[in-house]
Order: sequence, then C-alpha cells, then structure tokens
Amino acid sequence: MSKRTCVLTTAMLLVGCGGGGGSATPSEQGSANNSNCGNMPEMACTYPLEKLTTKVTFSHSSSSLEDVYTLYIRMEGNNGQTSTPIQILNDHKFELTIGGVSFPLKAGNGGEVLTAHNLPINGQIYELYWYKGDDLIERNAVQSLAEPVKVNLYTDASDNAQIEVSNWQPDNYQYRVDLFNLSCDNLLGEKQTYVPKGTGYFTLEEPVAFISFSDKYGVSYQQLVEGNQSCEFMVNVDAEKKLTPTDAVNKLSFSSYSHTTESKKLF
Repeated sequence: MSKRTCVLTTAMLLVGCGGGGGSATPSEQGSANNSNCGNMPEMACTYPLEKLTTKVTFSHSSSSLEDVYTLYIRMEGNNGQTSTPIQILNDHKFELTIGGVSFPLKAGNGGEVLTAHNLPINGQIYELYWYKGDDLIERNAVQSLAEPVKVNLYTDASDNAQIEVSNWQPDNYQYRVDLFNLSCDNLLGEKQTYVPKGTGYFTLEEPVAFISFSDKYGVSYQQLVEGNQSCEFMVNVDAEKKLTPTDAVNKLSFSSYSHTTESKKLF
C-alpha cells in the first residue's frame, strides 16, 4: 500500500525565453523581460492578453511522508482555433502567498510553467497574483484545499475486489478510480501483466465500488491462480474538491485534488 502528499509555495517568478529550472531573483526577472518575442505559439508574448488564461492546480498525494501540497501553474494561449500550452512567460509573472507568507515558484519541467512544492495543508488562505510587467492582471484565492482521500481495498479470493472511500463527501468532492495493470509472477517466475479493458478509469458514484476481474481485465480470479504464482491488484483514487474562489473567476481558475494509491496482494 502506498500513499502520497503534496503542497504549494508562493513567490514571484518570471521565466524568460531561455527557460530554466530554478527560482528567479528580481534582477533575473528584469533581465528576462528584455528578451525579444519570437512569435512562437509557446511564448506568452505571442498572444494579446485576452487570449491568455491560467490554470492553478493544488495537488495532494497520500504517499508523501509529509502532509503537504504541490502547486502547478499552467498558462494557455488561444489563437481562435486551438489552445497551446505556454512555456515562456516573457513579462508575465506570478506570486503565491499562503496565510500572508510568500512562497517561491520554480520553472516547471512538464506541462506547467511554474511549480511550488511542500506547501502547508492548513493554510488560512491560498492567494495567487498574476502580473504582466508591473500591472496586476488578476488576483484570486481559495480558503481550503482538497483533504487526503482515505481508501480501503478488499479482496477475498474471489472474482471481485471492493474499493471503499472511507471519508466519502459527495457534496464537496468528485471521485475517480484508475485501475492499474494487474502485476503477476507466472509459473515460470516471469513477470506477467493484465491490462484493464477500455479506459481503465471510471467515476465513483457511491462510497463503495466492486471490481470484477473477469469484466475489467478479461481474466477470472481462478484463471489468475492457475497461471501465476502471485498477483497484485492496485488502484488510484482521485478526489477533486469543488472550490469556491473568493472572487469571480475570469482568466485565473483553481482546482484541487487529493490522490491515493492502494495495492493488495491477491495471492
């Protein structure tokens, strides 16, 4: 059984055309502002302000040793037909504060432009400021984030497994289950995997869901036992909190998730 946790951090960071992996100082931000716009779709300067939006995601994973959040900031530019992820901020910058304390943001290395790690889970208010140069584009905040989702996984040497969310809160959260591959050691001691049929994920409508191995993996429990020395069943449950920002959402949107991964040895 594994669990994960993440938190956010706040500070101002400006990423220039060269990118980079660390947090930026004010002087570095100033020099980055002088870079020329290359009119590339991944550059913020390519788009007028009305064509830019920013998504802010707070993620908590129950596998971490500390109860914290990770923050991801993703900008998109829309050319009227498609939206493109922004990787170069030019003169755009963001500031994150939690309970009035500023946290540093760093350049992302995935689909995000900025990240912040090890953010406190019990912050009084999580505020984000978006600037273009010295002009404030938008400020918004949320007062609480997704709490850790608690998951129990049961098997009983039958064709069914049971997934239970013990802190079920359907009025405040939406839940999704992702099925991992069944991981087995066959009779020859070799690794054998069974892939979920279809998408492998589904929305959880009740606190308890039953999984049939025959239906979801195309192999019965008895067939698993007959063809393998051991097998492990693993799922991930995401809980997305329904957030209410302090101000009306315009160009800056918020989301908050908690993730828990649970595994169970079938035999």
